[in-house]
Amino acid sequence: MTPAEEARLFRQLYDELDQDIEKVAGRVRLGAGYVDDRIALTFGDPLILDALDKGEISIGVAQALNSVPHEAWRRERLDVAIRGGCTVSLARRWAAELRSLAGIQKPAGEQKPEAPAETTYIPIATSVSCWFCEGNHDLHLLRVIQVHDSCIRAMDAMLKKIGREA
Repeated sequence: MTPAEEARLFRQLYDELDQDIEKVAGRVRLGAGYVDDRIALTFGDPLILDALDKGEISIGVAQALNSVPHEAWRRERLDVAIRGGCTVSLARRWAAELRSLAGIQKPAGEQKPEAPAETTYIPIATSVSCWFCEGNHDLHLLRVIQVHDSCIRAMDAMLKKIGREA
């Protein structure tokens, strides 16, 4: 049984047993924490549960993404996780960053119009530099890669050394 199937089954039992986690855990002979984690998936984003059901993401990734407060941000990261793969560690980092941003701003689709600011407008950069070639490319042409900071430093050192010898 997949984690998503367990989640749906446990949710059905949860509803039948007066929404009591302990009763569900006793019925299925599993720990209450385990059962609660699975049931929580059914209260999360349905697209995340579907992706988990299809095996496109792991349960840890699903749990982390469900903690992202804004639907637009959550769905964007889900899409990235499905297309490019995602570790639980990376999903937790995304979720933490997005939760901290939630107190500062809302995603573009959820912002309410406000009166024009009296300060000077400072545009947000629409491009970033490629780490490898250092060229400015459209953000949508870049890919997210998972590399340790120590590995990036080693590659930087190697590129600098090659550049000096050329």
